[in-house]
Amino acid sequence: MDGRLAILALVGLAACDHTPEGTHRTYEAHWDALDGSQPVVRCRVEQVYLDGRWVKAGLAVFFDSEGRQTHRGQYTRGLESGPWWERNEDGSTAKGSYVEGRRTGTWTYLREKGSRAERGDYLQGRREALWTAWYEDGRVLSEVTWKDGVQDGPARFWNPDGSLDGARGGIYRDGVKVR
Repeated sequence: MDGRLAILALVGLAACDHTPEGTHRTYEAHWDALDGSQPVVRCRVEQVYLDGRWVKAGLAVFFDSEGRQTHRGQYTRGLESGPWWERNEDGSTAKGSYVEGRRTGTWTYLREKGSRAERGDYLQGRREALWTAWYEDGRVLSEVTWKDGVQDGPARFWNPDGSLDGARGGIYRDGVKVR
């Protein structure tokens, strides 16, 4: 065998994965260090080998480039599943659950300093039923009814002084204000 064929054969063998189905591992990816020191962990995820590929299965923790945790939750067969916690770039957080990769059930959103921002339910990844939002001081900002991810039903909004904002409030059908 000439040199080129031998190299191709070795590359081909290296590319073949003989990992047994159902094998588990912890996978870790890294951000380059901002100051040139050790790389920062980007994510640490439990994985399982299924159908010829590695998929997320178990605890997953994600970090920003400064090493702060941004997301934490479980995966099942590659999809978000169960309780999750998420932190956004502005420092606000969200807490709720996923089923088969879609937000489901009650989710609560908090501002960076911990005050409630918004709370409501998801059904198969779409906003559903009554959602409430609050001003930073804790007073109610809005109560909006959703169906299949669009405003549908009564919506009430309050001004910062506590008075009802009739211009924004009303009855919505399929995302359109009807009265």
